Amino acid sequence: MIRYIREKITFPAADGKAALNGELMLHPEKEPDGCAIVCHPHPGFGGSMHNYVVAELGRLLCDAGFVSLRFDFRSVGMASEECGSAGEVEDIRGAVEFAKSKGYEKFILVGYSFGSHMAFRACAGGLVPDRLILVALPSEPPFVNPEEFAAVYLTMPTLMVSGDNDEYSNMETLKKRFGSAPNISCKTVPDCDHFFSSQESFGEMIACVKVFLSGSGQ
Repeated sequence: MIRYIREKITFPAADGKAALNGELMLHPEKEPDGCAIVCHPHPGFGGSMHNYVVAELGRLLCDAGFVSLRFDFRSVGMASEECGSAGEVEDIRGAVEFAKSKGYEKFILVGYSFGSHMAFRACAGGLVPDRLILVALPSEPPFVNPEEFAAVYLTMPTLMVSGDNDEYSNMETLKKRFGSAPNISCKTVPDCDHFFSSQESFGEMIACVKVFLSGSGQ
């Protein structure tokens, strides 16, 4: 079993309105080639940096040669209706600034569910990671207004991966808007819901991310 090196961290959001708790994780035998910032699912429904999908993505990214940075959005503990407009994009920007202060100029941005929506918004607002991984990106009301996608053009290599039975992330909707872009890879996991509930669907999602990180899936 790999004993990852873990460091508890606190850093400010980019707007200075929140102090955020997080964790850096490094592989003990690999020199990291940049930082992977991983964003967690909806705080109003119990989402945090300890979510099992986010934790496994963090380990995968360490194995792929990155230091992973997971953190709690400022909206953890808030009411559901407050989440998404509480400054989470500024939290992501703060994580990027923190990573750069540690010497990691190269960064990739990863999100699951609500976290992928906030990562998308950050990129729509001008943040440019080296790569973008959006797992179960919400595409349907009431969690997202589909018009939000209309004027956004993602320029970085991007992976979008969702289950075919995901009631919140409809891959057909995402493909219609983004599927023709040569830098965006859209992958559907069969027999899979929003939570990657089965071991098979979870493994298939992780396999899609591995292929994308290797460069052979773009």
